Amino acid sequence: MKYQNYTALDFVKDEAFQKWVKNPDEKSDFYWESWMQNHKDKKHIVLEAREILTSISFPAQKASQADMDDIFEKVIRNERPVSIEMSEERSRRRSLEVKRILAVAASISLLITFSVVFYVLHQSPVEIRQSSVPKENVKENPAGRKRTFQLADGSAIILNASSKLRIADNFGVEKREVYLEGEAFFEISKDPQKPFIVHTGNVSTLVTGTVFNVNAYHDKSNITIAVMEGSVSTILYHDAGSDTLMLQRSDMAVYDKAGSNLSKTSFNYLEVTGWKDGIIYFDNANSSEVFSYLERWYGVDIYAKDQDKIMGAFHGEFKNEILDNVLTAISKALRFDYQINKDGTEVYIKPKRNEYE
Repeated sequence: MKYQNYTALDFVKDEAFQKWVKNPDEKSDFYWESWMQNHKDKKHIVLEAREILTSISFPAQKASQADMDDIFEKVIRNERPVSIEMSEERSRRRSLEVKRILAVAASISLLITFSVVFYVLHQSPVEIRQSSVPKENVKENPAGRKRTFQLADGSAIILNASSKLRIADNFGVEKREVYLEGEAFFEISKDPQKPFIVHTGNVSTLVTGTVFNVNAYHDKSNITIAVMEGSVSTILYHDAGSDTLMLQRSDMAVYDKAGSNLSKTSFNYLEVTGWKDGIIYFDNANSSEVFSYLERWYGVDIYAKDQDKIMGAFHGEFKNEILDNVLTAISKALRFDYQINKDGTEVYIKPKRNEYE
């Protein structure tokens, strides 16, 4: 990845980074904030470089890039910019440029004397990382439980079973960021000045106000972001750089973990969001997918003997049904026998005998 091995000086000299610091917009804020979240070991370097750039008062007319780079290098080394000596003839040719450079040098002299950069440059990386990591509130559901809650900005979230949402204590002060493991349905309050960002591993999702569902269970082969209202920007970070998808209503982004690629498709509303309304929906699901889903939904452990012999796929829908009724229907379609233990926490399954004897 381009920035993976960058030093503070590299960031300061990078034109894209300079543009973000001096003239940030929604897209660049989203990119760099997400990049730092996915490269926490580099965050202190990015913050250091940003402090340097934001503390410099540049003249209206810029010096050449080569001279600027030289000045930046001296700032990083905590040196005063050296004077420029040149012949009278050359001086006449470049008098205006020298004035520009000296103006920048004067600004940097003030920077070295008075700015917060002196403090930043003398902090250890550990201190910087610790000071930049906010405290968090954690909302976590065990298997078999769902719940709805509101954030400080009025956004409503339904958190699915076996899911965790981490929220910074300073949420909404400067930005709105959460970190999801599992699945959640979001109804985000509009605030164009403070985009809402959901981080799920390598994938970050940016909105200003919309309704969408994110499924990011660690044991699933992909991560999905489905949009019900509004629009969503989804960005994927990988070794070669990043990919971004713009999603509108009825669009779904699919991140394939194995292939590390991001694609866009449509989706079945009931299949994707039925869970929040108590609906279990299977569309040609095999036994492994069915049993894994039921474990999470009902908070039980399912032990399947000779599961590879339970053939076929199941299509069906259940609303607010007890586990016994669901298993009865599925067992007829996939042809297996089951037994639920007395306290209802374990299920034992095996193929019907005439299927494999």
